[in-house]
Amino acid sequence: MRTTQQTPMTQQQSLINNVLWFLASLGLAFFIWISSSTTADPIIERRYTR
Repeated sequence: MRTTQQTPMTQQQSLINNVLWFLASLGLAFFIWISSSTTADPIIERRYTR
């Protein structure tokens, strides 16, 4: 059985990887925020007169 050894990431590769994940998370959060703020609110408030 042959096993593959993973080489440890350098500090620069680790930083780039973390920045990419951060940007992807930020983009996803922005997309969810925009989509939720542009949808119509299903609760409609009306003022009834007597």
